[in-house]
Amino acid sequence: MRKDVLKTMICLAAAFSVMAAPAYADHGQKGWSKGGDLESKFLWKAGFLLAHEEEIGLTEEQVATIEQLKMDVKKSSIRKDAEIDILALDIKSALKADDASLEAINQLVDQKYELKKAKAKDAIAASLQLKNLLTEEQKAKKKALYSESRSKKDSE
Repeated sequence: MRKDVLKTMICLAAAFSVMAAPAYADHGQKGWSKGGDLESKFLWKAGFLLAHEEEIGLTEEQVATIEQLKMDVKKSSIRKDAEIDILALDIKSALKADDASLEAINQLVDQKYELKKAKAKDAIAASLQLKNLLTEEQKAKKKALYSESRSKKDSE
């Protein structure tokens, strides 16, 4: 009896270890190289440009546009995240109901993932706007600054 319990505990511990390893593989970091979400990637890019606006040679108009894009993406993301959370609660509630309808639950799931899809598309559109906002010379300066900052980070 005790051997069976011990074997079960060991198996559970091993299974947990194997399943948890991928979750901590990136040490909780997000961003371009760590698989962060599209919104985070856009916000990082915009922040990088603003932090280096003088070196890149951004105009006041470009700075204002970047700041507005950041604000628009953040607002849109907050709204969509709230709607997604509400739909998740609605799905959970619908699943608990005695008269749960597969069709109704599927519709809620579709709504939830349409919002996630729209959120991703918004971030992609903003990233492209950001990219198209820069001149070729500014893009080259940004690339050089990014490479320089990456090499400093890698040498640390």
